[in-house]
Amino acid sequence: QINSIADKKTTTYVSSTGGLTKIQFHQSPVVPMFNVFDNNNSVRSVFRDSNSLYMGSYRDRFIRYNSTTGEVKKLSEMYVYSMLRWGRDSLLITTEGNGLFWFIPSINKFTPIHLQANKALAPENCFKRTYLTMLCRVNKDQILVGSYHGIALVDPVSQRYFPIFMSALALTMQGLKTNAII
Repeated sequence: QINSIADKKTTTYVSSTGGLTKIQFHQSPVVPMFNVFDNNNSVRSVFRDSNSLYMGSYRDRFIRYNSTTGEVKKLSEMYVYSMLRWGRDSLLITTEGNGLFWFIPSINKFTPIHLQANKALAPENCFKRTYLTMLCRVNKDQILVGSYHGIALVDPVSQRYFPIFMSALALTMQGLKTNAII
């Protein structure tokens, strides 16, 4: 199962349940990275930024790989499922079990986002806010956040959310794990 592909120029990184693989179309096409055949490394997310590759996986947790020097640095014990560029030096990250965070790569700073329901539109506990699996930017202020229990529309700056599936028919969708939105 392939979880995501991050593409830039002629090098592509593929994250999968088997680990991380670098594909370079101008050299030897496939270069396994962080893959150990007797110790699977299920890579959940990958983000490329200049000389750094950020990776969330089950074995290595959240790391930064310097593609120039080859140095690997563990940044957190959290399971990072998804990463999304927000500003010039900030990422939004979803985690399995710890919720949503701002991450500032230049200073390795994590700031939790304490999501609260928009009380006028939704009950407080209608969206589980800790086991988050994916991010998709909707506009300059809002994102869709997928979880083990459905999808919510989130404003990360105001820290407010609104669950997407609220009708009686759609409530069955709110209980499903979300892997991707395109």
